[in-house]
Amino acid sequence: MVVFIMICLPYVLTWMISYNDREKFIAQRASGDIITVDTGDGVREIAFEDYTAGVLAMQMDPKSSPEALKAQAVIVRTNLAEGFERQEAYVPGEPYMTVAQMEEKGISEQILAAAESTKDEILCYGDRPIMASFHAISSGSTRNASEALKSDEYPYLVQVDSSQDVRAADYLKRVELTPAQIVEKCRTEYPQLSVAQSGDSAERLQIKILSRDSSDYVLSIQVGDTVMPGEQFRKLLDLPSSCFTMEAGNGAVAIITKGLGHGLGMSQYGAEQMAEGGSTYSEILAAYFPGTVLVKKAEQF
Repeated sequence: MVVFIMICLPYVLTWMISYNDREKFIAQRASGDIITVDTGDGVREIAFEDYTAGVLAMQMDPKSSPEALKAQAVIVRTNLAEGFERQEAYVPGEPYMTVAQMEEKGISEQILAAAESTKDEILCYGDRPIMASFHAISSGSTRNASEALKSDEYPYLVQVDSSQDVRAADYLKRVELTPAQIVEKCRTEYPQLSVAQSGDSAERLQIKILSRDSSDYVLSIQVGDTVMPGEQFRKLLDLPSSCFTMEAGNGAVAIITKGLGHGLGMSQYGAEQMAEGGSTYSEILAAYFPGTVLVKKAEQF
């Protein structure tokens, strides 16, 4: 019996330490800012930093480099702060994991560490939290909000070189659709869309890219008699990106995309590459959001 206890004691102590650390983290978080969130099944109250960690767990691969995870943690917290400043009765509804769910998946250690080491830090431009946009993979450079959103309200969302993204496994994708499928998908948003002719080519289908931004993303495209934004066309056809070219033939239209996501703000793949190259999370954020500064949330609000 004594031998059994001696053998098991180290494991029992390890479990107790782990459990105590978890309880300490929860207690520490519970003493912080409490916010109301929309879970999809109703609303509940949760500590601000718990929610930050929970959203982070949903938005980025927990196996990412620690500095890339920290950068994403700041982005999550910044977007929450921006939402609360912009809207008095703001109730965030981002999907998130509880600490218990993270533990079940074996990802709590790295996620909680990223949230804890950046606690209360947000990105500001001037004296206000920014709209911290992010995406998975850029086309090779991020986008100017002045072009993509036709707004000068986001001077920190500018074209930034992210040429390392071209090495990503999901950088290039090819989607093939028939002309009928394209029309059908577009008509879910534009039921009055009219096509004069049918055929197996983009020309006969009357698909024409009208404009692109400086990062090569499609800004506007014409399908039949209807002109729509490139991002909307992308969503209607469920394309990985609005940076695309088209090839027609053999009864189908092939759409070749570059990148994954809308292309604004931080590229998560680019952030990972910078982190692996030795960049800190603050350097990553400074690169993707020029002109912004890191501040403590408590100092700002």
